[in-house]
Amino acid sequence: MFYQIPEILLCHEFFLQQLQSRVNEWHDKQKIGDIFVSSVRHCQIENKPFNEGAFKAVRTTFCTYSRTSTSVAHSAITLCATFSYF
Repeated sequence: MFYQIPEILLCHEFFLQQLQSRVNEWHDKQKIGDIFVSSVRHCQIENKPFNEGAFKAVRTTFCTYSRTSTSVAHSAITLCATFSYF
């Protein structure tokens, strides 16, 4: 239902860790663009590193289907209350 959540979560966790580190050591000429680049390079899909194009494809697919997936999840909760625990 939600496409490649584990892969996206790992990318976001790595990004958050890098960003938190940078914020904790912030100075007046700090930059963060390199964190975005290193996060994409760090991410993996199906245990293989992937490039910016693959990263963009995963994010685009997730964003494209997120409304549909959320709608399906809400419908499932309405039909079966047990589903809400997941």
